[in-house]
Amino acid sequence: MQDAKGRFISRPIEERFFERVQEPFDVQNDCWMWTGSKTGNGYGQVWLNTKEKEAAHRVAYKMFVGPIPEGFHVDHLCRNRLCVRPDHLEPLSAHLNIGQWHRARTHCRKGHPYDRENTRYRLREDRIYRQCRICDREGRRGLRTRKRGLIP
Repeated sequence: MQDAKGRFISRPIEERFFERVQEPFDVQNDCWMWTGSKTGNGYGQVWLNTKEKEAAHRVAYKMFVGPIPEGFHVDHLCRNRLCVRPDHLEPLSAHLNIGQWHRARTHCRKGHPYDRENTRYRLREDRIYRQCRICDREGRRGLRTRKRGLIP
């Protein structure tokens, strides 16, 4: 079989997709786990044809629910990156989806905790973001030192 661009595809995507889905065996773990190939950051991926691949959860959403609105990401409600169960997926704007990820972080990039004493909230371009006070202090100290000419 060939796709719209004339590329060879051995079997329909639905058939290849379900070969790589492990349905749950118990009620506690009700996710449909992707057992096929994965991206470097832990999401399942499906080869659509010989040259194109897409995230497995996006393919599942399109197969069972419908098209993904333009500019939206498909979010895992269960927080499991390998889950492809359609009722565990919902479209979110990129801004909301990334915002959820940032809010879930408990420490800054350098490992300092985001707690009451160490977190400062700032407003930039009509959105609020949090900043690690320790990292901010270290950055300002380095800037002052460079301005004084002590470090080139």
